[in-house]
Amino acid sequence: LHSFPTRRSSDLGLWAVGKTLLAAKKSVPSVESNSRFHFLFCGTHSAHFDTLVPVVREAAALSKEMPVCAWSVELKPEQESFLAGIGNVRVIRLPNLYSCVTISNKFRAARRALREVFALERLLKGTGHKEELRRRRSYVAESVFLYLLGVDFWEKALPRPRSSVVFTTTEGPSLVKGLFEAARNRNLRAVHFCHGFRHAIHQVTRATDFCVYSELDRKWFQSRVEKDCTVRAIGNPRMEAIRTTVGPPRSRKPGEPFRLLFFSQGEESPYTAGMMKADLAILAAEPSVRSKYILRIRPHPREPFDVLLKDVKEIGLVVDEFSQGTLAGDISWCDAAATPWSTALLEAAVAGRPCYWTDAGGHGFGGTGDLQRAGLGLLVKTKEEWAQAVEKLFLFQTKPPAAVLKSTLNELRICLDDSVPWIERLQI
Repeated sequence: LHSFPTRRSSDLGLWAVGKTLLAAKKSVPSVESNSRFHFLFCGTHSAHFDTLVPVVREAAALSKEMPVCAWSVELKPEQESFLAGIGNVRVIRLPNLYSCVTISNKFRAARRALREVFALERLLKGTGHKEELRRRRSYVAESVFLYLLGVDFWEKALPRPRSSVVFTTTEGPSLVKGLFEAARNRNLRAVHFCHGFRHAIHQVTRATDFCVYSELDRKWFQSRVEKDCTVRAIGNPRMEAIRTTVGPPRSRKPGEPFRLLFFSQGEESPYTAGMMKADLAILAAEPSVRSKYILRIRPHPREPFDVLLKDVKEIGLVVDEFSQGTLAGDISWCDAAATPWSTALLEAAVAGRPCYWTDAGGHGFGGTGDLQRAGLGLLVKTKEEWAQAVEKLFLFQTKPPAAVLKSTLNELRICLDDSVPWIERLQI
């Protein structure tokens, strides 16, 4: 409930009427009836995009008779052009759902949304959450309403063949929830390539196949999803692309400062602004230590840059530069990487860079504590521990777990040695 903003109480009946009066102005985009592969790209985030692209390439090559469908929700024009340039890929821009759903179906969706909200109020009776729901119920109703519109849209848009598969990288948006529900109604495979560590913002899950980052995550999720959801640790397309495109660390001369790349995470529940500042402060080393490395910070795509800049100044952290390039470019540049709990550190590990978890509270958010215990990256909680790590890096004395062994990556199934196609790994 806390993810829904508050506003003054409104008449939900008027809300429902208002939602149903918007007439359908567009038809649902038509697709080939026997198109097998459907990819939903939500937003411009490069990590989401880069995860699916290798699978799109394979599907396009495999599905010679019918084009692969790449459904675009706010992709950049250059991203759409890239997909179209793969060949045998049809890019379809998703229209606004309101414009594709009939008034009668919108009315049914609004009525059901209200029923769900009132049922939830009864369920929460006697708990502290009921008042939270009352304050946010119009937004909860809106979320359910959009989900139902999504189901309606995808029921019309998706083909009937039982062999079809839909792919995405998040189940957060209502549109994606609707996609997976419609796919299941048709007995289609619904494949979710995990984005981010264990976090309910991204992972719901209504997938038939949930592809996670590691064997540790597979075991964790398997007991928490529906019995008909198969959790797979089969590697990650983006990770394996990084391994292929990013070269080994550069040859650094003795006495030359090493290049440190810091993946900022930004505030995101349960990670508070105070935790973020405490983790950043670990890097605010004494001049004698700080002179041994060049610091580049890569902000998180959803992180307000002005907030990050303010925190950096308040803790007295000297930053040599902020990233303006690609993730692959940043990893190619660096000699080592650090983060509180960004999955980008896994990509740095795959590329052979020493890895550090700067976690002042030792929280181990998102399963990063499990990764540390498995030998992937060194936990650093204080400036003193960081100074020791810097000295070893500077003198070329880095050892595991900071220096991540290839065998560790293989055992955790983060990046696999074999070159088995993704479609085959998914047993499609």
